[in-house]
Amino acid sequence: VASSIAVILIAIFITIWWKISAHMFGIGGLLGGVMSVSYFIEKSNPFYLFMALFVVSGLVGVSRLILRRHTFGQVVGGFFLGFIISFLFVWIGT
Repeated sequence: VASSIAVILIAIFITIWWKISAHMFGIGGLLGGVMSVSYFIEKSNPFYLFMALFVVSGLVGVSRLILRRHTFGQVVGGFFLGFIISFLFVWIGT
């Protein structure tokens, strides 16, 4: 819960100055949280789940670019910020 709140608050704060992709922030946060829980808590490697989430992330990112809602930097920045924040929150919390 804390990582979700942190991701949302940071996304709102960054959006004041730069239109970061909230869609990618969310999917990156989901992937980061799932990956962190899998490796540090469950001690497992759900390969197919990771691949499915990466494919969905790519599709969402490409759709944001095709619709011209964001630049490449905003899409990539949103994904990696969401991923890193969620991954670190779960990792630090374990």
